[in-house]
Amino acid sequence: MDIEHEVEEVKTRVGKLEDCVSGMKVDIGKLLGSADTVEKLLKYVVLPLLVIVGGLVGIKLIVP
Repeated sequence: MDIEHEVEEVKTRVGKLEDCVSGMKVDIGKLLGSADTVEKLLKYVVLPLLVIVGGLVGIKLIVP
């Protein structure tokens, strides 16, 4: 009787842990997607804009 009760408790705890882990998987996936988006924005939007603005400012300084 006592062992059966302990086994049921362990099954319940494992079920709760599985629920927590599946929730964490979703959150980690969102974080990884967000980091990928930021990397692409920096690579393809921000850096080219900085190069263009820097070039325009340099031309403006050289040619008054």
